[in-house]
Parts: sequence; structure tokens; C-alpha cells
Amino acid sequence: MPQTYEIAYAKSRSFQERPGNKRWRAEDESRSLHLQYAIPTQYLMPFWQSVLKNANSLQILNQSGEPVPYFKNPRLLFQSHDLKNAFSRETLQEALGLFQETVLQVLDPVHLDIRSCWLDIGFRDHATCSGPQAPSGPEPCTLLWKSRCHDHLHEKLSQVNPSTPLEADYFQGFLLRDIADYQSKATSIRASNPGRREQGDPGIIRFKAYNCIKEQVSVMFNSYNIFGSGYLPLLALNEDMIKSLSSMSEGGHGAPVTQMSRCSLLKAWKANKRHVRAISDTKSRTSYGIRKEMTFRLDTILTMWDRGYFDPSLSPHVGRLSWSASLMSNTANHHPFWIVPTRDINCLIFAQAARYIVPLDYLFLQASRSPTYSPPRLILAFYTAQLFCRLLMHCLNSERRFLYDNWIWQSRWAVKNGQKRRSKLERRGLGIGDSVITSGMPWIPQHCMDWSGGHIALETLVQIYLPRNPVHIRFIHQPNVQFTANKVSVEHCLQQWVQEARLEFGRGHRQRAEELVESITRLAVEEVARAYHLHMLSKVQQYWSRILPQKKLNALPHIRHLRQSQEESVTEVGRIVTAQTIWEIYDEAWRIYSDVHLGSPSEQTPAEIPCWKAARKLLPPADGWSEFVFRRLFGRPDQPTWNGLAFLKLYRRFVEIWEAIQEHTGPFDARFRRMIGHFILVTFNSDRTKEIGTNCNSGTWYENQPSFFRIQFWAPYFSPPVVMLYRMYN
Repeated sequence: MPQTYEIAYAKSRSFQERPGNKRWRAEDESRSLHLQYAIPTQYLMPFWQSVLKNANSLQILNQSGEPVPYFKNPRLLFQSHDLKNAFSRETLQEALGLFQETVLQVLDPVHLDIRSCWLDIGFRDHATCSGPQAPSGPEPCTLLWKSRCHDHLHEKLSQVNPSTPLEADYFQGFLLRDIADYQSKATSIRASNPGRREQGDPGIIRFKAYNCIKEQVSVMFNSYNIFGSGYLPLLALNEDMIKSLSSMSEGGHGAPVTQMSRCSLLKAWKANKRHVRAISDTKSRTSYGIRKEMTFRLDTILTMWDRGYFDPSLSPHVGRLSWSASLMSNTANHHPFWIVPTRDINCLIFAQAARYIVPLDYLFLQASRSPTYSPPRLILAFYTAQLFCRLLMHCLNSERRFLYDNWIWQSRWAVKNGQKRRSKLERRGLGIGDSVITSGMPWIPQHCMDWSGGHIALETLVQIYLPRNPVHIRFIHQPNVQFTANKVSVEHCLQQWVQEARLEFGRGHRQRAEELVESITRLAVEEVARAYHLHMLSKVQQYWSRILPQKKLNALPHIRHLRQSQEESVTEVGRIVTAQTIWEIYDEAWRIYSDVHLGSPSEQTPAEIPCWKAARKLLPPADGWSEFVFRRLFGRPDQPTWNGLAFLKLYRRFVEIWEAIQEHTGPFDARFRRMIGHFILVTFNSDRTKEIGTNCNSGTWYENQPSFFRIQFWAPYFSPPVVMLYRMYN
């Protein structure tokens, strides 16, 4: 047992001692059991006396200012859970009799909070007689709840206890329309008041009806779902893209996340497949039943028990029951469950799983073995893998449909508009849920997939809305989806235009070909500039996050103009980052910094920020702004150490695409260098070794200032306004 609270707390948070781990991993969930410590009985009385002494001496002030011993005379509470194995007997009457002998006769009823005790009562239906004879012997059978019967069940339960509303949840089984689990919980119609225990609690708080076949894919840990890790789709990307997305999700400066290495992801993928391979063995079949459980308040059950409701001789519904059920369709006797040979249902379940495992294996293998695959193709594969992984997880479990999976099930749905009240936004999805309703199992619509390419169709991807999923890591959210989808569509569009321009040149239609070349150049320049804007704003955000000591990071507000600029740069029609944008960001940042760090808000931003470089060495036309930007960022004679940045990779990719028409148009750089300065209107002061230059001159205002305020920028021209424009309009 830990000697101090600090030791116990450190042990309970030991997962934070490894960089990148933000929570218990699924395989570590059982470690919480080892954080419970037993108190030896000889120390229990001194321990409780010390608690009692401190509780009686503690006083707090009430609303009138008088001291009140609020915690006087506390009661020691013991809790026990999951005792069904200790008290399980053939009948409910016998189980309650054992409970009386073991608990009720030993404990003083005065010290027993009977309203906090709950009892689960249920039954299990299973096949005692085998089904049709198979060549290898008796054929095991499985019972499965019919999904359409749950509505009738919910209606009956609501009639039993009309004073307490029940909220129902339905869990679709194995992505099959006609199989489902059911759960309902009592909802309170009035506010809870723990200080008044005489306030009546509902006699029934929960009801469950579920299929026992789910036990074949379950483990002892709670909240376990096979193939449920949100990291697995990353295997569709190459190692560089995984690292890039990891850096993006952590703002470019987070600790490395061990789960996101390709090696660890591949081990997890193989372990999941090993699990499926083991449970799908046809030689290890068994019969599975169905269960119903209802959770009652203990005092309600004791009252019914005292009145003889659970005596099998008086009530035929509380003892063992058996009847014969025909496997043939019979309208006379309706059963709320299906009776299916275990072999058949297993073949269906694992055949569905194979529908997703096989293409996922292919996508993951191609990402590791084909380094020549273009990033857009890998991004398309990633979102396809994200879809297949979610379907794979659902087809092996009984799951409810969450809102963040609407993009899979719904074709269209509406959400509230956070910016405009009383208005709604329409979202679009794949609509796979419609095929489940019509055919009984999921089928991906024909128009949603590019079957020849083996991925989600590009025109579908750019239209659907993927909200952030809690089981996924932070980079899988709508802004990144939107940007990467646009990136894919841009490269795809450029390749088509290049092919079309090449054909037009070959046919002698030079005017039409030049129009296409002009469109290609402009689109390429715009997208490279967009990538540089996002990179610049991300770096500014990274420097801002370092402006305060690590222990005070939570006290540092976000810069509203910086976040707004990042969001605007991602959109299809992005906003160009200008010197005015940088000025607004730094003006707001200085006011926040002076308020949080210096202790008093500043009325005026110092003239030294942002730190602008004075002038370029040459003047136009020999050293125009566009030529200046090209030579500093894209055409340096000596390769810089920051040559692997995303915007430079995108630029080089466009150069490769251009090579197909270079013999007709000349080099890509000849056109690119004339236009890039119209879209990149502010840059960092970069050299070969440093991408971001800072003012380190001693004896100036910048000395001893945070690096954020010492970042140096270039712009073609800029005269800071005396009054900020956004203040004038606000």
C-alpha cells in the first residue's frame, strides 16, 4: 500500500511517463485493478477512527457565514459488485435464500443503505437439444434476438412501469438488419437530491436483451472491440506521411507517439487477424443462447420475495422452463429469436469480415511495398481504409450507431449551424445504411467507389463530411479531411489537364493547349502558395505555444486571428496571407502576452513587431518580389536543410507532372517564378541552415524577448496603419 497520496496518484498516472501516451492502452486497461489496495482488518478500526476525527472537526461556512460541521458522523460504505457467481442457484427463490443467510442475517439493517443496493434478475435461453445431424455429429445451434421484436419489448416494459420513462438503445448485430441487442435505462423526471434519500428512486433502472454469441469475440477488458483501434487506417500511408500527420496533429512539436509507428501498427493489425483466425476455426463450434436481464432495486425484490412472488410452486415464470421449437417456419408459435446453426451464422459473420480484411491487407501492403505511389493515391487509400476498418469493427460486434459515423450510414443529414442561429447545415455521406435496410446487410453503393482504382471515388470524397471520431487521433478531423481531399482533387485535375494539353499540342490546336497550360500553371501556383500559408501559420502557432513556461501553457489563450487565418487557408477559396494578416496576428498576440505574462494589458503594440526586414538588395525588374520569393524558397543554388517541407514536396510533384508537356511549353519554373509572388505576399527570413530567421541583435528591443516576437518576415511593402482595420470595423 502506498505511504502517501502522491505515490498512489503517480502510480495511477504512470502511463504518462512514456512520451506520447495520453491514456491507458486497451491492453493495459486491467492495470487499474492493481491500483486497489486492501486494508488489513487489524488496521481498519484505527483507520476509520482517524477519518471520523477529522470529519467531525472540519467545518465549512454556510450561506449566512456560520460554521457548520457538514461532514459530522460519516458512515463507512462498503461496496460489492458482480456477486452473481457467489449467489447463483437453480431458482431465484434459492438464490435469495442464500443471500439472506449470507448477508441480511449478518449485517445490521440499520447500517445497510437498501436504496443503493441493486439486483440483476434474468434468464438465458439456449438450445438443450441439438439441431439437424451433421456428418461429424450433432449440429450446434445459436439463438439470436430478432431486431423487430425489440420495439414490442420496449413498449411492454414501458407499460409495466409507466411512472419512469425508459430510454432505449439498439445495438445492431454483425451489420445484419434482422439481428440486434437491446438496452433501456430509466430516466429521471426530476432533479436528483442525494441529501434526501427518502426521495423515491425507480424500482427498475435497466433492462438488457443480448446475444451470447458476442462472447466469442470478447475479452475480459471492458470497452473492448476487435479491430476497434483508430490508428489502424494509418497503415494505408507510407512512413513519411504517418510522421507528417503525427506532427500536424501535435502542432509540429509534440512528443513522438509510439502507437503511430508503422511497426507497432502492423503488429496490432496482425494480432487482430490472429484473433479472428482463431475464433473462426470450424472445429471449435458451440451452441450460443440469448439473455435477458433486468436490474431491480433490492428493497423492491425483497418485498416481492416476502410476498411469495418467486416461489416456483406459486408462479410458473420463475423456475426452469423448457419447450420444443420447430426449425421450420410456423405462424402459430412466434418466437422473438432466430434459431440458426452455429456453422451458418459463423460462416456469414466471418465471410463479412473477410470482405474488409482482404482489401485492407492489399491497401496496407501497397503502401509499404510501393514507394512510388503518389501521396494523393495514398490519401485516397487512407480514407478507404478508414471506412473499411469501421465496417470491419461493426461486422464482428454488436454496436450502436454513433453520430460521428453518420458519414458511413446516412446519405444526407442536417446539423445545427453554429454560426447562424435557427439555421441548419446539410451534411452528405455514403448512405450504406440504406443498403442494410433493403438487402439485410451492407453493400457499398456503386457510385461511391472507384473500383478500378480500389478506393473511394474522388468525387464522393470531396463531398462527404467526416466529423472527428473519438476513437481516432486528432488529425482525422474535418479541416484536415477537407485540405487533403482538395489536395487529391487538385493533383487529379492537374494530371487530367496535362494529358488533355498534350493531346491538343499533338493535334496542332495550340491556342486551346495554351489555355490549358495557363490554367495548369495558375492552379499549381495557388496550391503551392496555400501549402506555404498553412506551413507558415502552423510555425507561428508553434512559436506562440512556447511563449510561456510549460507549467503555464493552459493560461495562454489562442490567437483568434491566427486560428481564423488557418481555417480560411484550408477552404476551397482560401484567403491569401498578407503582411496585414501578420500584423493583426501580432497585434492580438502582444495584447494577450502583456495581459497574461506582464500582468497588465498594453494599449499600443510596440512598433518593433512584427519584425520586418528593411529592404531587398536589388530593385525590380532584376529583383522583383516574385523572383525574390522563388529564389529564397524554391530555387536556392545550395540545397537547404529544410528541403523536406510539405510545400516544397508539393512543388516538386507539380514539376514532375509538368514534364509530360515540357517539350511544348518549356520548363515549369519559367512560368512558376513569374506568378508565385502574386500569391505568396509574406515569407519568413530564411537561409540555407534556418528556415525561420530571428532577430538576435544585442542592444535592441528584441533582446530578451520571446522568440515569437523576434521572427523576421519579408513582404513586398507594408505600412502599418495607425488604427487597426479590424478595430475600425468592429
